[in-house]
Amino acid sequence: MAREISKGIKCLHGVNIVHLNLHDKNVLVHDDGRMIITDFGFSESSSTIEYCDPHYFLSPHEYKWDKHSDIYSLGVLFWELSSGVPPFRAFKNSPARMTKHLIEGNRETPIEGTPVDFKNLYCAAWGDNPDSRPDIQKICKKLDNMQIDLSCKELFEKNSFGQEFEYTSFENQEEIGKGGFGFIYRAYSKDVKQIMALKTLDHNDEHSIDDFIREAEIITKVNHKTIIEFFGITQDYKAGNYYMVLQYAGNGDLEHYLNAHFSKLDWPTKIRMAKEISSGIDCLHNANIVHRDLHNKNILVHGHRMIITDFGLSLSLDNVAASITSRVYGRCEYSDPKYIETASEYKWNKYSDIYSLGVLFWELSSGVPPFKAFKNRSTRISMHLIRGNRETPIIGTPVDFKILYDAAWDGDPDDRPDIREICKKLNDIRLEQM
Repeated sequence: MAREISKGIKCLHGVNIVHLNLHDKNVLVHDDGRMIITDFGFSESSSTIEYCDPHYFLSPHEYKWDKHSDIYSLGVLFWELSSGVPPFRAFKNSPARMTKHLIEGNRETPIEGTPVDFKNLYCAAWGDNPDSRPDIQKICKKLDNMQIDLSCKELFEKNSFGQEFEYTSFENQEEIGKGGFGFIYRAYSKDVKQIMALKTLDHNDEHSIDDFIREAEIITKVNHKTIIEFFGITQDYKAGNYYMVLQYAGNGDLEHYLNAHFSKLDWPTKIRMAKEISSGIDCLHNANIVHRDLHNKNILVHGHRMIITDFGLSLSLDNVAASITSRVYGRCEYSDPKYIETASEYKWNKYSDIYSLGVLFWELSSGVPPFKAFKNRSTRISMHLIRGNRETPIIGTPVDFKILYDAAWDGDPDDRPDIREICKKLNDIRLEQM
């Protein structure tokens, strides 16, 4: 709730707007539980004493309203979230006494059980010196980190694996790529004496914190040799950044691997690769999870073994409401044309992944990413797919394999095989070529 209110203030301050009248009556709660800031028709007479910067009361006619004014009010709202009651109820019928109380530097008493970081944050926000109050970007980042810390500790308590690593235990960090919500680094862990991957988040992306937490939750629900291994989290306290600590895949992503090794891959090897990817999807679908972002950058290769990664956009189908969303997912080359056609109405399900799997199978047969001729022109690719077009089969592809990926990328989701059927057909596949 604090994060949602703060995101609204961040949006306002980002376009140089100050609300000037933040209090509990001007924060509404939507049916879905979401916080919504309202009432932008401020007048001085409508200001609410309990939430108002005390400097305003010292000299109302000279006081200059700015972003620090909102930050003070936000601090009071945070205290209210911690307590469940409006501030200064004891002064309810005595506004003059309340004003004097605030001018003298008094604030509400912290509630027992409040997380220390949250208490420190609202105390900084309602600090007496406006110039010493944190700006909204800093507040949002601190709240993001608190959410990660609380969520991951809860995950570690529920599961037998996952831990918090000391950030200083990692050395020789090297950037190796960018994931769905942040940068990925290769680093050596002195604690476990092996190379690991560190995945951070981009605090400038409003979805990144939720994607970070969702990925941690999804990975801890599944345990399979073809799904990236989750070791825990670490925090760089100097920069205030959290990192997810993951298995390091030494042979890069599938696109890179095929580009470097395709000429040496025979068909039994390609079928094995298809089986390993499908086995990971089977594990996800068995746990009622849809990946939603399967493509050649999210399949890693480690010692020739395929590993599925990047679960920041993944969805538990147990959460029915989240299966329909207006947010843009995945890469169009690998996306179900039904989603491309009506994204806002599209309902994600297991057959969404099956379509992407069909495209990956074609890529295993060709050694190149799909629709290279379109040179990453997503609009042209999207229209091509909506019209029912697919990639051209590669000469020499086993007939059974072609039939399988044709079925997987069928335009009608109901006609696509499920993952169990795909795994069975891969096991029974004949290598007779086209």
